[in-house]
Amino acid sequence: RALAQPIAAENGCSIWDVEYVREAGTWFLRVYLDKEGGVNSDDRVAEVIRQHTSIKFARTITSSYSFDRQENLLRFHPTLSHMDERLFPLAEDFLAASSDRDRIFYIWGHSYELDAADGWNMLEKFCALISGKDDIFYGTNSEVLLCGENEKN
Repeated sequence: RALAQPIAAENGCSIWDVEYVREAGTWFLRVYLDKEGGVNSDDRVAEVIRQHTSIKFARTITSSYSFDRQENLLRFHPTLSHMDERLFPLAEDFLAASSDRDRIFYIWGHSYELDAADGWNMLEKFCALISGKDDIFYGTNSEVLLCGENEKN
């Protein structure tokens, strides 16, 4: 909290909570901010992250409905949410398209959302549809988003 406080204050935010969590074998420091009018992942926030942290990527909740690679990984727009009605049509498009360039089908969501609207069943059907394909690389955020990062540095 002490490390984040000056940066939060400089940007007109207050710290709502801080947690250090381990997910998939990696530790993450999460700082939850609040600001009158709300906090959004905008260019200002991305710049604060770039200047004050070693974070390489940050996902927004803005669906791109695209499979294109993105340049600004501190404002990475996922393809869509796992609860989006376009999940299966986009999955079919992704599987049917032939491309000579890398593409990303990035789905985001929260596990608690799966309890609503038959979410677990939908996710199982999606995984059955998209899994086991020899021409698809299935990876973690770091493996997919930072692919080629070492070649740049």
